[in-house]
Amino acid sequence: MTQEALPVGAAEAVELGLADRMLGGTRLEFERRVLEYAERLAADPSYDRLLAGRRQARETDERRKPLDAYRAEELAEMSRDMFDDRGGFRAARRAFVRKERPVATPAHLARHRELSGASAAADASASHM
Repeated sequence: MTQEALPVGAAEAVELGLADRMLGGTRLEFERRVLEYAERLAADPSYDRLLAGRRQARETDERRKPLDAYRAEELAEMSRDMFDDRGGFRAARRAFVRKERPVATPAHLARHRELSGASAAADASASHM
């Protein structure tokens, strides 16, 4: 998921455990349902137990591998990307600083077009934004 940097839909977020549940409807319906859900959750007598369970899981995860270890790994990867110029970071940074408009969507982000039949596989790297 982090390697490909592709969007995650609501259903997939639930499957991955990134979200508790999926709510549909219009924006106003969604907002109303979120508020109702939050109010029910906060008023639920078992809410403290739920939080304690999540806190315990987080503490277990932290004992297994502290967040600082993840941060150190990520900073080391970022350093290699920047100073070893892995993946064309230098050119991407230059374009960003100079506010140059991209000429195409990166192929790894345009795969949805190939899957939907919107463009042929050969055209995926040349798809325009």
